[in-house]
Amino acid sequence: MPAVNGVTLPMSSAVDIPTIPAELFTKLQTSFYADPVDAVYKALGVD
Repeated sequence: MPAVNGVTLPMSSAVDIPTIPAELFTKLQTSFYADPVDAVYKALGVD
């Protein structure tokens, strides 16, 4: 199984970032999306 190193989150979750342990957060590449269409583009790697 491939390792996952990226997470796509809604902008509304940005306020919860301080609750993520630093040692976990530093291992992730976070990407925020504004709406479902933006989420799909980011998940597919399309700009």
